[in-house]
Amino acid sequence: SEDARFGQDQFEADPALVTLSNLAFSRREGDTGTVRFRLAVAPTSNVTVTFTNGSFLTIDADNTINNGTQNSLTFTPTNWNVDRTIWFIAEQDGTTSDRTSGNTLSYTLSGGLTGSGVYNLGTVTNTYAPDT
Repeated sequence: SEDARFGQDQFEADPALVTLSNLAFSRREGDTGTVRFRLAVAPTSNVTVTFTNGSFLTIDADNTINNGTQNSLTFTPTNWNVDRTIWFIAEQDGTTSDRTSGNTLSYTLSGGLTGSGVYNLGTVTNTYAPDT
């Protein structure tokens, strides 16, 4: 895995396999955000991407947060280079301080490509005082 800077955040993955772009996030607890995700290389068969959220993020991988949360998506040999929007929610954590850990989006590729990576959103600012 190679470290690469993405905005102010830390992205650890193989840049030859995936591309993340267009992060839109206020970095505030309770807010939603989005990031674009796509494969960087054409697979020979379908690739399933399974996302795992950190301690205080909820991830939605199906391009809309309005229908509940899904943690996986599939790329095919014909749509591998089409950006998909990944939504996430920075959940409340029950403290009155800014959150510096647990703000990660992890993914695993299986099928036509294999690999994994972690995208750390960095510090999330507490906006609920006191947080309950």
